[in-house]
Amino acid sequence: MVLAGYEHKVDEVVQDLLNCLDSPELPFLQWQECFAVLATRLPKDLRMMLESKYREFESISRNSLTADFPAKLLKGILEAHLLSCDEKDRGALERLIEPLMSLAKSYEGGRESHARVIVHSLFEEYLSVEELFNDNMLADVIERMRQQYKKDLLKIVDIVLSHQGIKNKNKLVLRFMEQLVYPNPAAYRDKLIRFSTLNHTNYSELALKASQLLEQTKLSELRSNIARSLSELEMFTEDGENMDTPKRKSAINERMEDLVSASLAVEDALVGLFDHSDHTLQRRVVETYIRRLYQPYVVKESIRMQWHRSGLIASWEFLEEHMERKNSGLDDQETPEKGLVEKRSERKWGAMVIIKSLQFLPSIISAALTETNHNEHVSAGAPLSGNMMHIAIVGINNQM
Repeated sequence: MVLAGYEHKVDEVVQDLLNCLDSPELPFLQWQECFAVLATRLPKDLRMMLESKYREFESISRNSLTADFPAKLLKGILEAHLLSCDEKDRGALERLIEPLMSLAKSYEGGRESHARVIVHSLFEEYLSVEELFNDNMLADVIERMRQQYKKDLLKIVDIVLSHQGIKNKNKLVLRFMEQLVYPNPAAYRDKLIRFSTLNHTNYSELALKASQLLEQTKLSELRSNIARSLSELEMFTEDGENMDTPKRKSAINERMEDLVSASLAVEDALVGLFDHSDHTLQRRVVETYIRRLYQPYVVKESIRMQWHRSGLIASWEFLEEHMERKNSGLDDQETPEKGLVEKRSERKWGAMVIIKSLQFLPSIISAALTETNHNEHVSAGAPLSGNMMHIAIVGINNQM
């Protein structure tokens, strides 16, 4: 009713919907309601088959809170019966069972899949109205609708009433984006594009949120492209790395160099692959990230990596440039402005540790410092200032 323009408490509406969509009982209740309406019109053998399988899973669901609705099984029964019936009866039966088939398909990917169908339909309901008013005068929109709906003037009233509730509608859609779209924005890409193109001030907050979510989908795509580029479709594995031909190694190096110098902001996408299960790919990603971050000051071929029981340790050298006043041999009366200045480069070390929990931090930092102290280019008395330590915490429970 909020999308129709009526006043409701948006937070309560959203919470009620989320509770319903997340309930394991919802698909069973929906199937019962739909089946009760159609049961007497279904062919007897189909009705008995559906009842038998449904009751079997219904009893399981009562004894287990984690039992899933048998969407694929019920859909398979419906499709098999369609194929087995006569050609002349197939069209009528297909129309008859359409509500059952639609419900089964919406739950084929689980409750999340069904929630996605619902959210898509709600977004479409919002956009079908508000796209009419975007960058258009209200009077012009109403005049066009009067021409379009000459025989259904009540339709115009419904659309205008819906538009007048824009404030609550925006709040509702924003809550859906935060609760249901944010975990998987790629599934809503088409709708997000339409939201982002709404350029009236009424929709500014909504368009901004949609644009931010679209950036996430682009980052995900970029991350996938980088993974494919550096792994060459998983042709390179840990065991086969030493067997690479010079040509293949050269191709990988060229792709890494392309990422190092890419105009796109690839840093976040690279970080997203720090915990990749393919260790060869993981090392290439980390090396590419370091080279990109420290270019052009990283010392060539200085990047080293080693596995520690707590995670991955990377170390490298880079040059720190600074200006130094050169002793010209002049007397103390010489003004500083007249002294000679020269650019000097000092070698520094950098280290990165990649761990899955902070409990490993003390031991892996100690190991990283030991590794850098073994560096032959760093003198024993060299000051620690200017050296760099990066810490990355990865894993599904750590948002980077």
